[in-house]
Amino acid sequence: MGMIDDIRKLLQDLISPEFKALQAQVKANDDASKQRDDALSAKMDRKFEMVIAKMDANHATILNALNIDKRVEAIERQTMASARTS
Repeated sequence: MGMIDDIRKLLQDLISPEFKALQAQVKANDDASKQRDDALSAKMDRKFEMVIAKMDANHATILNALNIDKRVEAIERQTMASARTS
């Protein structure tokens, strides 16, 4: 049993510290990756909000330029007038 115990102790002395170091390294990498992901997500959210704001502003500008509200009202008046005369 002495030789098996010696081999077991040798493996524990050599491999165990390496595994612990690797575990610490993996955890540090995971933490750094999570921080990068969170930062990227926040940056993307800000960019999307900017794009949506621009789209809303452009939509309002286009509607104003086309006078859609006035055109719809005119069509509705024509439709109502046609319905009354029929």
